[in-house]
Amino acid sequence: MSRTPMPNRRDGITQRVKINGQRVYMTIGFADPENTQVREVWLVLQKTGAQERALFDEIARSASHRLQLGEPLEHLAESWLGTRLLPAGPVVGDARLKMCTGPLDWAGRHLLTYYCGRHDLAHVKEGDA
Repeated sequence: MSRTPMPNRRDGITQRVKINGQRVYMTIGFADPENTQVREVWLVLQKTGAQERALFDEIARSASHRLQLGEPLEHLAESWLGTRLLPAGPVVGDARLKMCTGPLDWAGRHLLTYYCGRHDLAHVKEGDA
């Protein structure tokens, strides 16, 4: 299996939410100008120690590597659903997702809802957001 690395300059977005009062940032990098092919995912939690930061960096690096090897985004995001980590609870700042069991659960739900058409995972219907 051959890896397709990301170009040095690429488009991306950053989504900021608060999960149970703690800020969480997810940056998504796209491989195409239409911003449809997610090939990078980075998660940053504010107010975390060095071990937690290193753990989330490695999760993101591994996820991005898997996407660049051709793994479908759906498989990656589904593997994060239901992951229980702190912070967990109410989500503020995401128009369609209002609760999660942790940052990875929120990230998986966000990717599936917004980029894979899995609207069944959203807490708020698309027209109501």
